Amino acid sequence: MKKNFCTCMMGITLLLSTAVLAHSDEYLDSLNAPHGGQIRMSGGYHFELVASHDAVKVYVTDHAGTPIEVKSARGDIKILGADGAEKIVVLNPGTGNMLEGLGEFDPNSPANALVTITFDGNEKHQTTFDTSKSKKKEFLTIDKPVHIEKHF
Repeated sequence: MKKNFCTCMMGITLLLSTAVLAHSDEYLDSLNAPHGGQIRMSGGYHFELVASHDAVKVYVTDHAGTPIEVKSARGDIKILGADGAEKIVVLNPGTGNMLEGLGEFDPNSPANALVTITFDGNEKHQTTFDTSKSKKKEFLTIDKPVHIEKHF
């Protein structure tokens, strides 16, 4: 009986450790991101961070890649640039599963970013991005931060 219990517990441990490894940063970096960004996980969500010269966008999906509606979500990105300067960009709902922050960005050098998104006013999720590990060589650096808030 004790042997069967130990065998069962070892099997459960193996299954759980495989699930954790399946969502490591290394695994997420190996995925083909739908919008060409970098994917990270927070709880039951995947966040894809994408930067252009005038905006940063975060696309939200579940673990199966199904888009999650974000019309009532809010968030921000705290970006630590290579020069050590910290910038905060406010994220507001865009279309579908995308939150967007506007400003002037230079997506040519890496940065670290902490993304915080609050769903429905109370469900808060955070994850970090290290864009130096992105498959894309151009990614995210902020030249001049601009804080823009939409009022509804």
